[in-house]
Amino acid sequence: MVIKIDKSNKFVKSEVIMKKFNYYIFVPWGESGGPEGLHQLCYELINLGENAHMIYYDSSRDRIQKEYRDKICGRYNQYEGVTSFTPNYISDIDTEDSLIVLPEICTINHIKKFKKAKVLFLRLSNNTKETARDPWNYDSLYDPVFKTCYTACDPFLIFNMIKNSKSYDMEKVFALRPNINFSYLTSEKELDDLKNKRKNVVMYNPARGIEHFYKIIEESKNIDLDIDIEFIPLQGMNQIELRSIMDTSKLYIELGDLPGPDRLPRECASRGSVILLGKRGSGLDWDDFPIEEKIDYNQSNNTFNYESICYSIVDMIKNYDYYYEKQKSFREILRNEREIYINQIKKMIEIIK
Repeated sequence: MVIKIDKSNKFVKSEVIMKKFNYYIFVPWGESGGPEGLHQLCYELINLGENAHMIYYDSSRDRIQKEYRDKICGRYNQYEGVTSFTPNYISDIDTEDSLIVLPEICTINHIKKFKKAKVLFLRLSNNTKETARDPWNYDSLYDPVFKTCYTACDPFLIFNMIKNSKSYDMEKVFALRPNINFSYLTSEKELDDLKNKRKNVVMYNPARGIEHFYKIIEESKNIDLDIDIEFIPLQGMNQIELRSIMDTSKLYIELGDLPGPDRLPRECASRGSVILLGKRGSGLDWDDFPIEEKIDYNQSNNTFNYESICYSIVDMIKNYDYYYEKQKSFREILRNEREIYINQIKKMIEIIK
């Protein structure tokens, strides 16, 4: 910040000139929820008049991915105006007018590389060395290096963990949650028109908690569910195919250890499916998923009450209209996510400048 003071008059006039930052957002090449959120951050910063660029970076090899110079990965071309920047060396962007955004796949050692630039460490999940199932891939929440940079949190669960740790300057910690992809947003009227086309289909994510679904499917064979139900794993589909399944299914179940407010359950809900979550990870947190349809999890032996889940599935499918109305407020939150996100980014810009 530069302050000009004119003392030619009896009173002092001051003019504040805000220095413009260059935002460099590090991201691995590839299509998934985390990288999409990072491209969305770049997109919204540009829309707010900021200088922002993506840097494709392989954190595991500590290597700028120069082979992707001047390219934008896959479907992220939809974020108009987003460009990539490929410095020859990290030192090229380590300047006082730079803000470096590092996602959590980076580590404390990556933060330490920057001596002049400001650093924002973006926590996309609840995973830390204290909480993750594979803690060797993460840093400790309490490492003093995190006091030297800004911290943004996608999950409210990790925001509260940081707050309760009393290890951070909370003036440098803030929420930053990207909205779901625009293509999944649907008006309530459009969803109402689709209600009669829905089938007794349960969608699930086979990449997480698959062992629980095997047990549910086995249990469903042993009891009389009264109706025929089809279980469909959401895998090997493009965006169009995914939306088509979501538009004709009644229920999405997530029993994995949710590392954050993942996009898949939010996308399914936005397309009119009702969702049922296990109380694991962000599934426990009301701010991350403000719905009541959640299932208790026995952490001591890694089990759910699978018979009870089967009956919950039947109930939610038979009474789809009831649960559809009950989760209407959650769908409304999803429609307003982008506005909330933009306001979070504006607050971030204020804090950093």
